[in-house]
Amino acid sequence: MAVETANIRMPAEWEPHARCWIAWPYRPDLWVHPIAVVQKDYAAVAYAIRRFEPVTMIVDPTALASARDMLGSDIELVEMPIEDSWLRD
Repeated sequence: MAVETANIRMPAEWEPHARCWIAWPYRPDLWVHPIAVVQKDYAAVAYAIRRFEPVTMIVDPTALASARDMLGSDIELVEMPIEDSWLRD
């Protein structure tokens, strides 16, 4: 079931969509593995999804350089302050 609040609509996971949104991990205190390993894995997931649809990565301003280095130009980056890489459940 889609959720609608204040003119913002969050579609259900199974509904068709135009792109995938992911948030870039950058806080080492949230991960068991080194952050570089986590970022490499996130980049691999982003590129796997990118084969089928556009991907936009939300990136904290402090991590923009690492995201740009690992994701290149195929993944759209949106600079936005975030505290965690989890966007939805």
